[in-house]
Amino acid sequence: MNLNSVHDVLGLSSSQDEIHLKQIPEEIQIPVDNVTISINTQDIFFENGLLKEEYIYKTIKDKLEKEILSNETISYIDYDASTKEIFICKIGISEVEFPIEPIIRFLRNYESGDSIPDFSIQYKSLSKKGQFNNHICSSINKFEAQFKHLEGNDFLSEEDIDQTFNYYLEKNNDVKVVLNNENVIQYRLEQMKKDLDQEEQIPEYKAYGQYLYFLNEYIPQSRINVGETLAAFRIALDLGGTSAKFTISKDQSEIPLHYRGYAVKYFPVEVGSGIARFPINENRGWISRRVVRESIVKGLDQLNGYIIQPHSQFSLIQALNAQVYHWDRDANVLLGTKRGASDYSIGICGVSTITFRAALTSGFPIVERHGHQQALENYQYPYGGLVDAALFFWDEKKEDLQFVNNSNYPVLIVTNHYVDEDEIFYYEINFYSTEKFKKKQVLLADFKREEHEKGKGFVEEFTRYIDGQPEMFRTQYYSSDF
Repeated sequence: MNLNSVHDVLGLSSSQDEIHLKQIPEEIQIPVDNVTISINTQDIFFENGLLKEEYIYKTIKDKLEKEILSNETISYIDYDASTKEIFICKIGISEVEFPIEPIIRFLRNYESGDSIPDFSIQYKSLSKKGQFNNHICSSINKFEAQFKHLEGNDFLSEEDIDQTFNYYLEKNNDVKVVLNNENVIQYRLEQMKKDLDQEEQIPEYKAYGQYLYFLNEYIPQSRINVGETLAAFRIALDLGGTSAKFTISKDQSEIPLHYRGYAVKYFPVEVGSGIARFPINENRGWISRRVVRESIVKGLDQLNGYIIQPHSQFSLIQALNAQVYHWDRDANVLLGTKRGASDYSIGICGVSTITFRAALTSGFPIVERHGHQQALENYQYPYGGLVDAALFFWDEKKEDLQFVNNSNYPVLIVTNHYVDEDEIFYYEINFYSTEKFKKKQVLLADFKREEHEKGKGFVEEFTRYIDGQPEMFRTQYYSSDF
């Protein structure tokens, strides 16, 4: 708070008397509530061997503010130069006018060995003057407090505030605020602008059909508008005095409705995901890894960009647009009643497995899921246990993967696949939804497997926890490749 300006409001003035002293005690202690203020007289009160009263007033007031204003019961502290008293007020309850004169008199007459009087503060009921002063000083304190920290950063120092504002008491007892030095605020705003301005960041996106889907958080362009901020604050001061709020005006962009010729849809929440892998140069028995990989890629391409509508049941066979096929063991291929883009071969279970994992981690209810007859070692990654789903649609037999999007929002399927430097083929699927989608806390844990001999069957189970609620999945495998 600008001390001289507050004195102008309250009709006060400062004393400039000087006191010559040869020796005084090094320390004076002032108990206030449960806090004792210790003031080092030698270091603070003197200038060129002279003791100035104004130093005593300011030092004690500053000490009191620093030590006890953090006490929630103290509403404000001020110095009344006309009565040479420091005024302390507990919120709406009591007050004290702490006299400085006894301290000065004690220091003037002090001789070595004298005992130090009790300078403790005693509160009394709040007077009308106290209520009036409390109202004025509290309103100024609240007004100035908003400038000390802004947008999580230090903004104006006490010295800056003193230079920037003056206060005057109007006839209606309202406090008028005068913007004495706008340059201080403008300078600090320019500094904040350098630190806080940010450019627009377009997130990762995918184009499907006529739409472009933003798959992560959109970061808007945000720039502090110094001119508009100052103009709005001047108007607020004219209208509201100490009740004026200082808010920063910013030029901000919004999520674009169109980008690169596409209509934009915002799907920044990753709901769930599934991933699997296998070495591309390794063959197991009669199954070609090339055939497996091609079938997985074909299935991923078919699912990529698929929308699962709210409160709808998803069928993987339907989503893949799969036909009923017959097995030709001589050619090691599946022969469909219709040949076309939806032809799949051995390996499509890799797609059903990662889709199952994505549905699991999304917390969606699983309606239909079948484990493999044979446990495959590759399906243990990354859980250390088997989390797989078979898919059959030949010889009139169907074993599907089905689950329900039980949310109020659509879910977008995004797929990806790549080969790393070690020639490991990774394939993955991710579910995305709108910013309103409420993610569940999902954990796959408690993997258990009964003892078995190599090549023999076993039972494996794991538990899915959705927001702490368990759901067990148990699968019988009749053989294994590990």
